[in-house]
Amino acid sequence: MSDSAEGEKEQAKSLSLIELLNVESSWLSDLDSELKKDASVSEKAESFYTNTVGFLQSKALLDEAAARKLPRNFMDSVSSFKAEPESLQLQMPMDASLDPLEMDLDAVYEIASLTLPKFKSIVTDIVVQAGLDPEEAIQFDKDLDIQLRHLVLAPLKGRGRALEKIRSDYGGKNAKLLDVVRCSIIVHTEEELFKVAEALDNNTQQGDFTVIRCKNRFKEPLFNGYRDALYTIRVPVTQADNNKMVEHCCEVQVHLSELVFHKSTSHIYYEYFRSFFSGNVAAADERMVVLERVVGKEPHATLHETIESSIATDNTTQLEALLQLLGEDNMTEYTLACRVAHRLVTLSLEYLSEDPSLDHSIALLVRLGRLLRLAYKYEQAEIVLSKTRHAASSILGPEHRLTLSACENHAILMAEIRRYDESKTLHRTTLEIRERVLGPEDPDTLSSCQVLAIVLDKPGHYEEARPYFARAYEGRRKALGPDHRDTMDSANGLAVIDMMNGQYDSAESIFRATIKTQKEKYGLDHAKTKWTGNNLAGLLMICGRDEEAQQLALEIGLD
Repeated sequence: MSDSAEGEKEQAKSLSLIELLNVESSWLSDLDSELKKDASVSEKAESFYTNTVGFLQSKALLDEAAARKLPRNFMDSVSSFKAEPESLQLQMPMDASLDPLEMDLDAVYEIASLTLPKFKSIVTDIVVQAGLDPEEAIQFDKDLDIQLRHLVLAPLKGRGRALEKIRSDYGGKNAKLLDVVRCSIIVHTEEELFKVAEALDNNTQQGDFTVIRCKNRFKEPLFNGYRDALYTIRVPVTQADNNKMVEHCCEVQVHLSELVFHKSTSHIYYEYFRSFFSGNVAAADERMVVLERVVGKEPHATLHETIESSIATDNTTQLEALLQLLGEDNMTEYTLACRVAHRLVTLSLEYLSEDPSLDHSIALLVRLGRLLRLAYKYEQAEIVLSKTRHAASSILGPEHRLTLSACENHAILMAEIRRYDESKTLHRTTLEIRERVLGPEDPDTLSSCQVLAIVLDKPGHYEEARPYFARAYEGRRKALGPDHRDTMDSANGLAVIDMMNGQYDSAESIFRATIKTQKEKYGLDHAKTKWTGNNLAGLLMICGRDEEAQQLALEIGLD
């Protein structure tokens, strides 16, 4: 078939889609009016946006300062590392025969107090060996109220922050807290930075202490753009009462003065966004891209203005980013997300005559229907999904991926509005087609297993539901990996079924493995982590372990 004939065929399909959706009637414009009336921006969402703008502006200043002063040679030549074995990354108890992981916080602070005088002597020598005066004041802008010196010795870390880190980052293990004793060394130049690194290395070789970890954040900066180098050192100290030696881990932070100038402002946003950006680097990078696209180069004063502007100017890049930010994984502002999704749908349909991207338009319609369901706008979701399902089947065929996606989302809606028999029938049909056409291990087939299991997840049907959850979990774990969001969703479903069937040990094991992965990938404040935490807390309470449930609720920040 010639290119022109293929183009005419696509144009005909596009026109057919418009007709089948009955766009010329008022349902799509009526939906826009309803969403505009209901989609108010919450105070929480506006606060998040305001902090996002400030955060990105602060990060830009840090990036600009780093571009001027960034120590490229240090950044490229000093590698981050952790010494082996892993036991070096733990604090030591007074009694060496005890298990470090059983230490309580009082024991950590007792040894920290014993170590502090020697640590002060060590880091003072380091600064002197680097050719700096520990007491010399660092000069900043006269309008900036900061008084610092080349050596800043901090008091012992506050117990409140220590407990927060132990709960959120260290799984409740006090011995993993390595920065109760800490200091900052501030340098002006790359040469001075190297001299501090050399002094640390020389003293290690002489046995005064051991450098067990280095984080070169000049090379891999924090999410807020701040750059420094962190060294963890094990300092040997002798107990006065029994003359026995114990080693305590302390932290030496090395800063560049040009960047410290901006740290006080950036730290405000660091505190605000610490939970949002917790998790692994890839997840943080993805979120950063979304924030940058939402805010744009010339930020509006409010989120409301940003949404209205992106809709009015047809800024599809910003609209897509807003949809990600407002949607399920971040702010869960579903009604606002529906409004943004609606605009993307109408834009796609308007441009079909110029760019017949039929699949894209249908995918957006399915997405809109799903968001309407999540916003509890069931009547509107029914209209969108039923029309999309009929149009996709007529144009693309009943076995096309997008048609089956529309069927799946429509079936989920049916279950939520208690049309259970219709839902189960449609889910089973969709699963059968996907198994036959796409294969038993295709992600869409596994999705059908998952949602059919959810529909069957009712009293009296738990045994019937479990094989579908198990199949979805094992298939996703194999195909997508254990840390994929879909895999963890299936793990949650499987654990809930085991809990309902009284298989508490199995359920607890799955919940704990899942929440560990979610904490590492997303952080404690993510909706998915809280969902698993809530399920696990419920299981613990069923088992009469109320104190453990309360501790978990405190750690995850459950209501």
